[in-house]
Amino acid sequence: MPLDPVSAGLGLGLGVLATVFVYELGVRKVQNREHAKMTREWSLVEGGGHPVRLAGAALGDLALPPGSKVLVQRGAFVPRTISDTCQVREVSEVPGNFALLQNSALVFAATPATGAPALWSYEEQVMERLHESFDRAWARGEPIVPLAPVDALARFEGQMVAVQGNVREVADKGGIQYLRLMEKGVPATVASEHRVSARNGTLIRAVGRVERAPVGGEAILRATKVEAIG
Repeated sequence: MPLDPVSAGLGLGLGVLATVFVYELGVRKVQNREHAKMTREWSLVEGGGHPVRLAGAALGDLALPPGSKVLVQRGAFVPRTISDTCQVREVSEVPGNFALLQNSALVFAATPATGAPALWSYEEQVMERLHESFDRAWARGEPIVPLAPVDALARFEGQMVAVQGNVREVADKGGIQYLRLMEKGVPATVASEHRVSARNGTLIRAVGRVERAPVGGEAILRATKVEAIG
């Protein structure tokens, strides 16, 4: 019976991970099988609730100790249960899907989520390499901000948020570039001192603080960063 694409992809991912760990452990002639094992029975909040370090291109449903450091792919959804209690940074490319505990590491086949299959390793050199990869990515990461719907921007007045949408109009006034976005018939404006090459239809992502326009009371995003992404 042929495998469905999801099963085939999962099998391939686990196979690659297993090969990597067999090589890592075999070349150093580690004989104790408990240095690395496949399991679905794991928890990131056990062992006294010490903060962990987690990297994932995306995040599923899972619990983390408060104060944990979390790396995610830029634009990935981060549950409020994590963003409200942990340090979260986003990067253009995460170094892998793994978690680092006090004395062990979990390497996930795909999205870190409760019950997901993972290789659990106690091998010191493996953990050292993962810590180094995490540190490099963390250093270049940026603090994550919530993604606000363009049509509900006013609800985030005074907050730092990100918005993403298609430009409907571009204007310049007093050295400020104004990008008009529209979603579900509701307009929103991104104001930036740094110009971005955009025209009607350009998909942009902007990060900044939401303010109210002095005239009309429209919500405006005073952007600190704007980039064209499509």
